[in-house]
Amino acid sequence: MIEYQTGFPDPTNRNMAAVHCRRSRLHPAFLCSAAILFGSGLAAAADLSTLTRLAANSTAEQASAQQKIDQLDEAAQDAYAEYRSKLIELEGLRTYTRQLQALLDEQQAVLDDLDARIQKTGSMDRELIPLMERMHDAFGTLIEQDMPFLAAERQNRHARLRAILDNPELPLATKYRSLYEAYQIELDYGRTLETYSDTLEIDGKSLMVTILRVGRIALYAMSADRNIIYEWDNQSRQWQLTEGLRHNLEKAVRMAKKQVAPDLLVLSVQAPEDAP
Repeated sequence: MIEYQTGFPDPTNRNMAAVHCRRSRLHPAFLCSAAILFGSGLAAAADLSTLTRLAANSTAEQASAQQKIDQLDEAAQDAYAEYRSKLIELEGLRTYTRQLQALLDEQQAVLDDLDARIQKTGSMDRELIPLMERMHDAFGTLIEQDMPFLAAERQNRHARLRAILDNPELPLATKYRSLYEAYQIELDYGRTLETYSDTLEIDGKSLMVTILRVGRIALYAMSADRNIIYEWDNQSRQWQLTEGLRHNLEKAVRMAKKQVAPDLLVLSVQAPEDAP
C-alpha cells in the first residue's frame, strides 16, 4: 500500500487550512502494467534509434559500394579499351612481321643465289685468269705483227693493260672489261678510214707525212707536198714507194676528214697470203 499526501491551495488566498492526507490503496497489477508500458516505450525508442542508425550506415555503405562499382566499371572500360588498342597493335605487328618475313625470304633467296654464283665464280676465276693472260699476250703480238699505224698509242694501251692485270686491288671483272675494250678498239680499226699526221724514219731520214689507213688492208703515207707516196708492205715490214695513186689518195684523205661524201676508191692492196 502506498500513502500519499495531497495539498490544495486556497482559491481565495486566505489562510491555508491543513488538509489531511487521504490514504488510498493502488493495485499491484496497475503498477506492473505501467512498468511494462514504460519499458516498452523505452525499448521502442531504442529500437527506432538503432534502426535509424543502421539505415544511415546502410545508406553510407551502399553509396560507398556504388562508388566502388562505378570505379570498377570505369576501370573495366579503360581496360577493355586498352585491350582493343593492344589487339589492333598486335594485328599491325603481325602484318608487319609477315611482310618482314617475306622480305627476309627474298633476301635469303638472293643470298643463296649469290653464294652459288660465288662458288661457281671460284672455278671460273681459275679459268679466267690464264685466259686474260693469253689475251694480253695476243694483244701484244697483234700490235707487233700488224701495220704500224698509231704505234705509240697502241703500245701505251698494251702497257696499261699489263698494269691493270697486275693490280691485285682490281676485281677480275674490271680487268676483263679493260681487255674487252682494248680488243673492241682494235676491231673498229678494221672497218674505218682514218688519216693523221706523223713522222716516219725512212732511209735514215725523218719525214713529215700524212698517214692514210684503209681499214686493216692498206696503209699509205704522203709527203707534205704530196709528191712522194709510200705504201706499207707488211710482209717485208717496210715502206715502199708507189706511183699512180695520188688522186685517189687525196680523195680518200678528204673522205677520212669527212670533207666529201663517201665514194668508191680505187687503191692497190696486197694480196692475202695463203693459209698454211
